[in-house]
Amino acid sequence: MKNKMSDLHNHLMERVRDKSITGDDLTEELSRAQAVTEISREIIANAALCLRARQYATSVSFSGNTHLPPMLEV
Repeated sequence: MKNKMSDLHNHLMERVRDKSITGDDLTEELSRAQAVTEISREIIANAALCLRARQYATSVSFSGNTHLPPMLEV
């Protein structure tokens, strides 16, 4: 898998849409999809935080204060 949001979306959808997966295999895939979805939410939330940090850094750079805490550097 690549590091694009569209790749994440495609990965989440392709296995669940596979009509050849049935019964216990489908149940397992749905469980796996649930886990991947939960992890995906965290990835997306992290990306949103990075974007907000970058927007903040850009806005404060006009005031001369461009230092961000290390955990927010992007």
